[in-house]
Amino acid sequence: MSSDSDDSNYNPQASPVSEAQAEVDNEADEVQVVAPPAAAAPMALNSVWDHPLIEIMEETTALGKIKKSWKCLAPGCSKTWSGLNTTKALAHGSRDPGYCKEKHVKPCTGAPTPEQINLFGSFLKGKLSKKAAVK
Repeated sequence: MSSDSDDSNYNPQASPVSEAQAEVDNEADEVQVVAPPAAAAPMALNSVWDHPLIEIMEETTALGKIKKSWKCLAPGCSKTWSGLNTTKALAHGSRDPGYCKEKHVKPCTGAPTPEQINLFGSFLKGKLSKKAAVK
């Protein structure tokens, strides 16, 4: 070992802690482990089917065909829909009353977080603005 390092605080049984995970208090020579931040919902979606509250299900029929459906995973909702209709998924998840009425879809009655609702809403706004730009 080099003479430049201070080996007086070395503890071979202590687990190594990265600099990003620890804050060192030089006065007391203590190491505090800081928990990593909780996993956050994605900031944007490439597809409504990437949303964490949507589960795509596949079922094989008696004739060997694959039938797709999706389920809302919001706590208290658990509604399932036959087929993969992006418009209905956006209407249901965004809870936008006008859009839900226009598309004949009931808004989610579950208890998603505001971030999860905003994720649906921002994707819906993007889709509607793209559609308006084409006209």
